[in-house]
Amino acid sequence: MASVTEIVLTGGPAAGKSTALAHLRQALEARGIGCLVVPEIPTTLAANGLGDFAALAREAGHVYAVVEEQTLLMQLELADRYRTIAEALTCERAVVIHDRATMDVAFYLGADPFWEICRRHTLTLAEVRDRFAAVVHLRSSAHVEGAYSTENNPARFEDTIGALRADDGVLRAWMGHPKLHLVPALADLPAKLDRTLACVLEVLGIPVPIERERKFLVESFDASARARAHAIAIEQVYLHEPGPGELRVRKRAEGDYACHLLTRKHDLPDGTRAEIEVPICAEEYTRRVAEQQRAGTRTITKTRHLLPVHDALWEIDVFSSPEGVQLAEVELLDGQQLPPAPDGVRLGAEVTDDRRWRNAAMAAL
Repeated sequence: MASVTEIVLTGGPAAGKSTALAHLRQALEARGIGCLVVPEIPTTLAANGLGDFAALAREAGHVYAVVEEQTLLMQLELADRYRTIAEALTCERAVVIHDRATMDVAFYLGADPFWEICRRHTLTLAEVRDRFAAVVHLRSSAHVEGAYSTENNPARFEDTIGALRADDGVLRAWMGHPKLHLVPALADLPAKLDRTLACVLEVLGIPVPIERERKFLVESFDASARARAHAIAIEQVYLHEPGPGELRVRKRAEGDYACHLLTRKHDLPDGTRAEIEVPICAEEYTRRVAEQQRAGTRTITKTRHLLPVHDALWEIDVFSSPEGVQLAEVELLDGQQLPPAPDGVRLGAEVTDDRRWRNAAMAAL
């Protein structure tokens, strides 16, 4: 039975997903990893009789709502079926890549009707968002002057401004997922494909997932920026266990929903940090905290505010334990330039290489 990882490939209109999917399949299969692709359902429906989604939404809203509801249910059903098929493959590892998925519906239909559908079908955030190991968001070609077109996709109806709006909207719909990767819009398509593959390989731990982060003190974080951000309450506990680097558990909460993660980090000779992270249940989280919390450490508590800027996703952490600390962090791909700070956030000194500002150091009493 194959070990299966499910990844969502999403993004704005004309982001290059079809080309990226073909590139990913070829690259993964060359590494001996099975790869199945779950097709994009709206494109399939549009090409097989449903026609213009924009006209449907404009002229027959009740029909459009039914279509989006059934799209969501079909996505979940196909996810289960494809995973079962992938597990039956004879290779040791397999990847199921979803060409768009559940939370895209939340943007195109609207958050309120989307969550009403979820309530009607008793679907939780864990089932519709966090069931996937990672989400890779490709920025739309609308960000590159003269590159955007609607010609090669019958389900694509947005003009350039609409494409930019959809790009940001889909990204925000997936925001809060523990492993959300952002691939910039590049005129150089091969470079964009390579970055997409790098994100997927990082998720798979080939050779080892590597973070390339830059971290800054925050001098000010105004109310308007906080209001725009997607906020997540985080509780983080460092554990005592033999092995290299740091071992921690983390609880991420959004309202009544929480997910729990076990993470191991260690430094590499080139100055980067390796990270391996797996989901755990609430019971294991509670047990590990009670039995393994490292002596002489406090529980880190903070609110993380997610703010996208251009081709990067800034994380602004406001700590309640230790109290008074505010840090900004952004994860970059190789060669990616540091983006500007979000509006309403003033950065202070860079502390990327200052170990005092690592969470593990701040946990010490």
